Amino acid sequence: MPASPRRPGDQSYDGLIVSADLPAGWHLASRFPGERDDDASEQIDAILGYNDQAVTDADRQAQLDSEANETIDGRWRYIEHTATATRVLIRLQRQTFAVPEEVRITGVIYLPWRPGDSITSQLLRELPTARIEAAINKRLFAMKRTETITNAQAGSRAGWTPYDGMKVTGWPVGTIIRGRRVMWEAEIVTPGQGEPVEFQESGSRQSAVGSR
Repeated sequence: MPASPRRPGDQSYDGLIVSADLPAGWHLASRFPGERDDDASEQIDAILGYNDQAVTDADRQAQLDSEANETIDGRWRYIEHTATATRVLIRLQRQTFAVPEEVRITGVIYLPWRPGDSITSQLLRELPTARIEAAINKRLFAMKRTETITNAQAGSRAGWTPYDGMKVTGWPVGTIIRGRRVMWEAEIVTPGQGEPVEFQESGSRQSAVGSR
């Protein structure tokens, strides 16, 4: 993973998490805690002991070269709960050798809105770690998903496709046109926006093949 953000304070610079991965009511802060513009993941890991098994450069390289999921090189990301102003740091780590490959949340730091406020069990139960993991993995690894194309999936009036029966690797999760979700999770979620197009030559109106 890159050692520093491409843009100061951009928490989505490495693609591990984006705003769309969070459920309603949570958002990805535009900057890291303390308004700092760098990624403090390595410092947090050092304080919490995530890197205890990688003391020397040789130790670290051995973990990087290992064919097992290791604890090093995770990334802490800062999210906020809109209604309660709860602040949470979650640690994201690629499980490269998992089958299938995935990203897991391997640490949580809970910060109440005001220092000194108590941490309630209810707020802890509402932390949507499983939903965040699922959203991240669906987005990152859809390109490795295998599906078989069928006529039943055709969204056209013809109701068939010449690719019926073809097995493919990589699958579209959704289609966005002009900032609107049109198809999402195999469902049409926005009505057609096409309009008749008037041709100046004839003055007549023809059926549109696309929206203007």
